[in-house]
Amino acid sequence: MTANPPDSTAPPSWGASASPSLRARLARGLWEFIETVFIAGLLFFAVNLVTARIRVEGNSMEPTLHDGELVVVYR
Repeated sequence: MTANPPDSTAPPSWGASASPSLRARLARGLWEFIETVFIAGLLFFAVNLVTARIRVEGNSMEPTLHDGELVVVYR
């Protein structure tokens, strides 16, 4: 009985795969950072479009709200 030689066209097994290079890992990390900042920016602008911040002036709303506090309201 003869052993079959390993097939060079077969994909590597999970344990034998090479780790990505430092440059590839940095590029992926940078892309994920940019993606996160972009999504956070979209959420920020979406919330700002549907809400308004109003500063309380004077003591007309005491004892609940005090002078200088912010109230967030939906437009």
